[in-house]
Amino acid sequence: MSNKEMRELPEILRSLKGRSDGLKSPEPAYFEALAKASLEEGQRSTVVRKLPFRQLLAVAAAILLLIGVWVFSPAGDTSADAMAAEPLNSEELLDQLTAEDIDAYIDDQLYDFESELYAEAPLN
Repeated sequence: MSNKEMRELPEILRSLKGRSDGLKSPEPAYFEALAKASLEEGQRSTVVRKLPFRQLLAVAAAILLLIGVWVFSPAGDTSADAMAAEPLNSEELLDQLTAEDIDAYIDDQLYDFESELYAEAPLN
């Protein structure tokens, strides 16, 4: 550091240069107290909270009851029947559509179609 820079430093910073390296280690009592506090913290037992057995049993029974209601509900049986039915093929599905359904779909989705193709399509 140059002399000019040393003169510009506040007095407290200039005085640090005169003392060793500026670091001061704590007193030995600090380390003894730290070791003692660490040992006491490590020897302290932790508190373990346990659920009473009756509460745990009540929660398990409620969960089993809800699962049973869901599995054996009538709504579950009808969906199984609907899934067992054979799906319709594309020809059968197209036969179920009416001209009004097709026109309504096109009116709702008109902006998704290319207008040139729609204009060139033959009318039924």
